[in-house]
Amino acid sequence: MIKHYIIQGDPIALARARCKSGRFYDSQKNTKLVWGIKLKNEHNDDYKFEGPIFLDVIFYMPIPKTKKKLSLADQWHIIKPDADNLLKFICDVATNICYNDDCIIAKQSIEKVYDDGKGPRTEFIFGELKGRRAHRELI
Repeated sequence: MIKHYIIQGDPIALARARCKSGRFYDSQKNTKLVWGIKLKNEHNDDYKFEGPIFLDVIFYMPIPKTKKKLSLADQWHIIKPDADNLLKFICDVATNICYNDDCIIAKQSIEKVYDDGKGPRTEFIFGELKGRRAHRELI
């Protein structure tokens, strides 16, 4: 089974927990709630993945207003936020919607590019990994 999702809006990176008066809190609680609602609407209470699964994600980052849109469209995005923090946010939001624990993600592919003209967004696919892993060497 493969499931495709598109979340419109600027991709968001996971922020560290904050500390105030000796207590830790999640500064992104409301943002995660909004993204969770969007994701749940796209998921439609479908089957929860049980693993192992792969995650293929493309983060379409907004083009700064000071840059020419045509020159950056669909080019690699190599400034902050980091791809791993963007990925962690998606994995956190998808927990208890697409799967029960993100530890079942055994393979992932990440791209971070400037908007291609369709607006900033996050597109990702979760899919089941079948059978045994094929051996490969890193080149």
